Amino acid sequence: MDAGAAAASLASAMPSASGGNVAPPPIEAFTETRLAKAKLRVRLPPGATVPTDQAGIDEGFAGRHFRVIFASGYDVYFAERHGSGADDIAAERHAYRTKARANARFLYEAADAVVVRREDPPPLGAYCEVTACHQVGGRPFCASFEGARVDGTHVAKLTDDECLAVVTIARSIDAE
Repeated sequence: MDAGAAAASLASAMPSASGGNVAPPPIEAFTETRLAKAKLRVRLPPGATVPTDQAGIDEGFAGRHFRVIFASGYDVYFAERHGSGADDIAAERHAYRTKARANARFLYEAADAVVVRREDPPPLGAYCEVTACHQVGGRPFCASFEGARVDGTHVAKLTDDECLAVVTIARSIDAE
C-alpha cells in the first residue's frame, strides 16, 4: 500500500481531526502485529510498520520498546518506563493550559492521553503533539511526541490522524 492510500485508509477509520470533538480510531480498524524481540503484540494502522531492528528489550535503558513508522514517514517511539512511572497526563494537560503553550488547542483528552493541535511560526506552522500511556504487565508504556521536526529545510509532521492513532496504538500494547 502506498503512503497516499495508507493515509486515506487511516483517515477513513476515524472521525476527522479538523473539527472539535474527535476520538482515536477504533482498535478494530488496526491490524495486530507480533513484535517477537520485544515480546509484545500491538495493533498498527494501515500503512504503519515496525522495522524488526526497531523493537526489542533493553533492560538497562528503556525496557521493552519499539518504533512505529507511519505512512507519512514520521516515526514514533514507544517505551516501557522504569521507576519514575508513566508520563503524567494530568501534568501534560496542565502545561498545555498555561501561557507557555497557549498556542495549543485540545483535540482529544482522556485519563491516559492528551492530543493537541499547535500553531507555531514558520517553518513549523500547524502540527499536533501527543502523549499516551498504557499499563503493560504492571509497568507504564508511553509515547510522548512533539509532532514536528525541522531538518535543514525539510519539515516533517505527524498528521492529526496519526497523533490520534498513537493513542490507539498505546492502548493496544499487550505482552506475549
